[in-house]
Amino acid sequence: MKNSAPDVQEQLRALQASYTAQLPSKIEEIECCWQTLSGSDWDPATLELLHRLTHSLAGSGKTFGFPRLGELARSLEQRLKAWLEEDVSASDDDRVQVGTLLDEMRHAAASGAAADSDDRDSDTETIVPPPAGSSERPLIYLIEDDRALGDEIRLQLDHFGYRCQSFSSTEGVEAAVAARRPDALIVDMTLPEGAGAGVDLMHRLQQQNRPALPTVFISAHNDFQSRLAAVQAGGDAYFVKPLDVAALVDRVDQMTRHDVNAPYRILAVDDDPTLVAHYALTLGRAGMEVKTVTEPAGVINALADFKPDLILMDVYMPICSGLELAKLIRQQEAYLDIPIVFLSSETNLEKQFTAMRMGGDDFLTKPIPDQHLVSSVAVRAERARMLSALMVQDSLTGLLKHAMIKEQLVQELSRAKRTQSALSFAMIDIDHFKSVNDSYGHMMGDRVIKSLARLLQQRLRKCDKIGRYGGEEFAVVLPNCDLNAAVKVLDAIREDFAQLRYLHQGKEFSATFSTGLAAFPGHDDAEELNRAADEALYEAKRRGRNRVAADHR
Repeated sequence: MKNSAPDVQEQLRALQASYTAQLPSKIEEIECCWQTLSGSDWDPATLELLHRLTHSLAGSGKTFGFPRLGELARSLEQRLKAWLEEDVSASDDDRVQVGTLLDEMRHAAASGAAADSDDRDSDTETIVPPPAGSSERPLIYLIEDDRALGDEIRLQLDHFGYRCQSFSSTEGVEAAVAARRPDALIVDMTLPEGAGAGVDLMHRLQQQNRPALPTVFISAHNDFQSRLAAVQAGGDAYFVKPLDVAALVDRVDQMTRHDVNAPYRILAVDDDPTLVAHYALTLGRAGMEVKTVTEPAGVINALADFKPDLILMDVYMPICSGLELAKLIRQQEAYLDIPIVFLSSETNLEKQFTAMRMGGDDFLTKPIPDQHLVSSVAVRAERARMLSALMVQDSLTGLLKHAMIKEQLVQELSRAKRTQSALSFAMIDIDHFKSVNDSYGHMMGDRVIKSLARLLQQRLRKCDKIGRYGGEEFAVVLPNCDLNAAVKVLDAIREDFAQLRYLHQGKEFSATFSTGLAAFPGHDDAEELNRAADEALYEAKRRGRNRVAADHR
């Protein structure tokens, strides 16, 4: 949700006004239900309806500024629940006490909301990552007086999408930082001004800048005192000459990467439209994206369309209970891993444990303060995303695993057919990779794989799907990208990858890759598209490797 804080506050006030206006009819419905129950042969169905109505009021009263009403409704709900569980009817004394409770509830509803209810939890924090900022390339300040080394570092940084401003001494660096804060600095400890000039420079800069400037020190020395001096000057990393420039760029990339996660997607299920709207506004104000469902029958379609990170669900609802709905959801393999958090005024621990056994992951008790709701949902959604990432991402590169990239191809191809848009699919293979492992070892082979993965992530769009297909093979799905455009993009990345340098035991080496491309609408089946890209890849290899080949059917 993208409403500003004042807008959300106004909407919350409007919800409270709507809730207040509905209270007389809610109380009247409860009273009528009680009269029907008292005048009948103690019908269990009517008792169950009455319990659900009071349960709803117990959970929503405090949320909308009627704490006394919520307490009274909770007291009545507990009585009704005991009669349901024990399958007994109310005694004469019970009926008198219920009548008294109903009178007090009517009075509490008529007395109006608490004076400070509009402003409660108004300081709810945004706990999800903010929107992405500028798309401008990250800026690195390089302070290095060795021209050849400086040129090599700048070239490597440029291939990975960085802008690099160079200084051959400390002169001008402080003014440049004051004018434009860099994303990181690479500083040689020894400069023309002296052996410790780089350290002295960073002491001054770190004192002048908050938060601290991300800094990598480079040095010809590998002793404890030099490393300690770098740490005390605010150094985040330390590299010893002769430099492994690829490893240096890798570290800079880690320091400057600001991954922007999509907002947590929350599916809120509650039969009380006013209360579930309040949850949506509260979570939306904290930066989450919320879809609300008030009818249990609508949940399955919402799951398929919305793909939530977490389901927030009431226990007591018409048609089916939250427990039954959770069990129904868990019967479908696609939704086994989505956390289900029950939100209910149920306080019985045994009932809560039963809810867990039926498919729930946690239980939050109504009424719940807004900030507590936001924090609880955020923690569980974050954990769910982390677990999901572990399941679908390759451990070495962080890219999608083989099965997941193939699934993404199926999904994106289906979308391309619906929208009649272009789609390209690329198969990438690092050339002569076995010789890299044989000559330089598997650790260096892993570094080459990781550098290509990082290059693809940096140079491709957020909407492109990148996977490690297996070993040194990669696959890329490019939505809304025709074959000619895909060839240009992959060829540019190929050229830059060939320029990267790796250092092993004092010797430099480089690597290349070959790519095969195929596209929709030339191929309208995922397996066929995959096969065509694979054949194009082998064509690229037959033609000498280090090239892009495309299937133009």
